[in-house]
Amino acid sequence: MKQASVMKPYQERIEKARQALQGAEFVLVGGGSGLSAAAGLSYSGQRFTDIPARR
Repeated sequence: MKQASVMKPYQERIEKARQALQGAEFVLVGGGSGLSAAAGLSYSGQRFTDIPARR
């Protein structure tokens, strides 16, 4: 059963991550523009052109 041998390391990594998160005082999650782009947001249009330039 090749799938069972592939799943075991995956399940072990998930458990290790769960323990780390459970014991953490803080969790910092970051995301770049790719996350919103993947959700279908665009980076053009009125909401960007109507922003006054910062000087």
